[in-house]
Amino acid sequence: MDDPIRLSFSRLTFMRCNYTFAYYGVTYYPDLVSTLIGKLEVPSADSIGAPKQGHLAYHSEPTHMTLHYTSGMLSPAPSVRLGTSAGALTAVFTGTTQTYGPADLCSAPANQTGQLWFRDPGFQHTVELTGLTPDATYFYQYGNAVSGWSDVFSFHAAPVTGRGVRFVAFGDQDISDGGLNTSIAVTREAVERDLDFVLHFGDLGYALGSAWIWDAWSSQIAEGASRVPYMVSVGNHEYDYSGGQSHDKSHPTTADSPRDASFDPTWWNNGATASNGECGTPVFYRFSAPSNGNSVFWYAFEYGNVFVVQLSSEHNFTAGSAEWNWLQNTLASVDRARTPWIVVTLHRPIYTTQLCETGDYVVSLHLRRALDPLFERYNVNVVLVAHTHAYERTCPLRGGVCVPDGTGVVHLTVGSAGAGLESCGYSPRYGNFSRAHINTFGYLRAETTSEYMDLQFVLDVNGTVWDKYRVLLH
Repeated sequence: MDDPIRLSFSRLTFMRCNYTFAYYGVTYYPDLVSTLIGKLEVPSADSIGAPKQGHLAYHSEPTHMTLHYTSGMLSPAPSVRLGTSAGALTAVFTGTTQTYGPADLCSAPANQTGQLWFRDPGFQHTVELTGLTPDATYFYQYGNAVSGWSDVFSFHAAPVTGRGVRFVAFGDQDISDGGLNTSIAVTREAVERDLDFVLHFGDLGYALGSAWIWDAWSSQIAEGASRVPYMVSVGNHEYDYSGGQSHDKSHPTTADSPRDASFDPTWWNNGATASNGECGTPVFYRFSAPSNGNSVFWYAFEYGNVFVVQLSSEHNFTAGSAEWNWLQNTLASVDRARTPWIVVTLHRPIYTTQLCETGDYVVSLHLRRALDPLFERYNVNVVLVAHTHAYERTCPLRGGVCVPDGTGVVHLTVGSAGAGLESCGYSPRYGNFSRAHINTFGYLRAETTSEYMDLQFVLDVNGTVWDKYRVLLH
C-alpha cells in the first residue's frame, strides 16, 4: 500500500469563514484536463463574530487611547472592558463600526470582487477609551458578550509631562517570514523594554489589491499593536493609483493632483498603479490618526518629549501644496520647551546612496528642494524614511552637507522590515553623507532623554545591534 500523501498548510489567516481545500488530478494528453479527486472543508476555529486584529492608536491626548479591531458581526456594539488590574476590568466603553466595499476603492484590480482581489473585510470597530490617568498601566479586552472577548492585554497611557520615550520605527514590511520576524520583535520590545509606540511609515502589508492580505498582516501585527500605539502612514503600495480619484479619502485638490490619479509628476517613480487601485482606502478604514492633519495621510502628535510628524511622500509635497503648507504651520507651532525633539517620517528617502535606484534618487532631489528648508528652519532632529529595502544612516546634514553633531538633521532609511531586500550596493557618487548602510532585515530602536536621542539598528535575525548613533539636541 502506498504511503498517504500529506500536505501541511501553515499560518492560515482567520477570514471569518471556513477553508475549503480541493485536490485535483491533471492529465496533459491528449488534452489538458483537471479532475476533482477530493475536497475537504475545515471549519473555522472561531465564530464569525470573534474579535480579532486589535491595535491601539494615540491621538495626542494623554487621557485617551483608541482601540481598533475587526470582526464579522455588526452588532451588538463593539466594546472594551478596562481596568487597572487584569482581574478587575470594571469600566466598559462602547464604540462605533464601519466597513468598506469595492465601490470605495479607486480602480481595478482592487475593486474587483473575487478570492484574489476584493473580498469582505469584515467590520472595522473603533472604541475610544477616555478618562485615563496619564502614565498609568491599564488592562483590557475587546469584543462583546455575544461574539466573545479577546485575550486580556495591557497598555501604558501616555505621559502628560515631557519625559523621555522609547519607540521603534520601520517601513516596508509585508507578511513574509521577514515581516513576521519584525512583528515578533515589536512584541518583544513592547513586553521587555517598556515601549511607548511604533512608527510604521508606509508599505505595510503589501496587499496590492489582494484584500485577504490586510487580514493576514493585521493579524500578524496584533500581538504587539494591542500593547502599544501602532501609528502608520501610507507608502506607494497603499496609495498610488491611476483613475477613480473621487474615491480617494485624502480628497486631493485639483491644484495638488490635476489628473484623475494620485500625485504623479513627470519625474515620479513607481507611482500610478503601485497600490493596484486601493488608493489608501483600507488604511483609512482600519486605522486612525489625530485630527490635526489629513486623517492617516499626514498628521502629528506629541508623546513625552518628542513631537512626531508623519508625512505622505505620495501626495504633493512641493512648496505651496496643501501638505507643505500644513507642515510649515505645524513645525512653526511646536513648543520646543515642551517637546525639544522633532521626528519626521515619510515613506520615500530624501538622502540615499543606494545603487540601482536611479528613479528614487531623482525623486529624492525634489524632496530635498521642498522639505530641507523647512527641516532646517525649524531644527528638525531626525527624519525617518523607507521605500528602499535596506538600512542607511547619514551624518547630520544642513544644506546637503555634513555638519557637526547636534547642528543638523540625521536621516535614516529603515525600509528593512521584511519586504525583499535590495540586491545592489551603495556609492558615494550620490553624495558623501552616508555613515552606515546594509541590506538586511531589521528595525530602528530609539530612546530619548532631555539631552540626546540614542538610535540603534537592531537585526531581526538575532536581536543584536548592528549600528548605533547618539543624536545631540540642537
